Amino acid sequence: MDWMKIINAHVMWKKRLSEYARGDHTEHLDASVICLDNQCEFGRWLYSTEGKAWQNELPYQQVRDLHAQFHRKAAEIVQLIDRQQVAEACELLRGDYSRVSEQLKHKTLQLYSQIHS
Repeated sequence: MDWMKIINAHVMWKKRLSEYARGDHTEHLDASVICLDNQCEFGRWLYSTEGKAWQNELPYQQVRDLHAQFHRKAAEIVQLIDRQQVAEACELLRGDYSRVSEQLKHKTLQLYSQIHS
């Protein structure tokens, strides 16, 4: 697995969500899919046999929980935008979503270091 690729993919979600909020999007975002934390490449790894081999380690548990929160927050933003509650979506994007996204990035790097040490 390319760890930098999966980190960048999650970082890019902020851009995608911002574009969606502005109406500058070319893709349809489906909150019912986005909320699932086991559908992206990283989520599939987290729940795979290889990923679960690390489940007793604190960084893995933190990453798994943050990754689930990340997907729930992203889905919530999409739902708000779809309901024309763009101001609330942007507030969530700048607030809780950004906080969770940053924590996920740092904890993922910590897990990567632990696995590859």
